[in-house]
Amino acid sequence: MIIGIVRVRGMWGVKPKIRETLKKLNLTRVNYITLVPDNPYYIGMLKICKDYVAFGPMNKETIKRMLLKRGEITRNKKIKDDKEKVQQLDSFLDELSEGKTSMKKFGMKQIVRLKPPKHGYKSVKKAYPYGALGKWPNLDSLVERMF
Repeated sequence: MIIGIVRVRGMWGVKPKIRETLKKLNLTRVNYITLVPDNPYYIGMLKICKDYVAFGPMNKETIKRMLLKRGEITRNKKIKDDKEKVQQLDSFLDELSEGKTSMKKFGMKQIVRLKPPKHGYKSVKKAYPYGALGKWPNLDSLVERMF
């Protein structure tokens, strides 16, 4: 299973431990998303920074559409321009869900820059049912509004 992690809140007033955890996840700015496999290493990191990010499992179809629309190989080159990468995308998603590879090994940037969500966040200070923070049962609904 692939977990998507979206940075929702900014850097001001963040404790150093949380700031370092967000840097290790490559979430340096608001509305960045990173994809990680579901393993105890990342679950521990998510427990530390749960008050600054939204995270949850994502469907492979949503991830594929997001990467084709917003994924980058370099700053000026999109993944949809590289036909070889597009053909390998399905096998990459399978390997990522098993934890065998990462976005960096695939030759992509480790983060995907998204737009702010259409109709905004409910709240950036409250947890999931009432706001945008914390664990979502399915992150697809938020991410689809952002690309």
